[in-house]
Amino acid sequence: LASFYFENFANTFPNSPNRQEADFMAAYSNYLLSPSFRLDQEYTVKAIDAFQRYVNRYPTSERVPEINDFMDELRRKLERKAFYQADLYFRMGAYQSAIASFEHLLQDYPETQDIERVRYLIVKSNFRLAENSILARQPERYGNTMTAFRRFERRHANSQYIDELREYYAISEQKVNELTDE
Repeated sequence: LASFYFENFANTFPNSPNRQEADFMAAYSNYLLSPSFRLDQEYTVKAIDAFQRYVNRYPTSERVPEINDFMDELRRKLERKAFYQADLYFRMGAYQSAIASFEHLLQDYPETQDIERVRYLIVKSNFRLAENSILARQPERYGNTMTAFRRFERRHANSQYIDELREYYAISEQKVNELTDE
């Protein structure tokens, strides 16, 4: 309720000398309501939006560095949730959904600290999807595995995962050759 009342105060008394404080407290109240990354992130998104409005409205405020730290923390929470969801699809064997979720994670959070692991899981998901596909879809999906591997190798040539992924690439190449020769 604090967030609601602070927002209400700021909107009701736009010329008040306390408006800036009310705007901050409304955003901060949502920040405090932001739950673990495993739960619904409605308040996380609300807090980010409210902090961004505050920074846009009061760019010279002494609170801007603190707010930027809050926003970074909240974005990391959203990133972690996105990774957790994609990894859950992978662990459940829903490889198509895992691939799409990991790709979206890379689009939404290109600076993620887990970028190598995300790309590794994309290759692995492509390979497992190809393995579990009907014969008619396997050449295309093994080809997708090879493409994902080449993308991974360009960016992470010295990765701890490279040997495992090279095996997937070799198997994929062999399968494509076998399936297209028939």
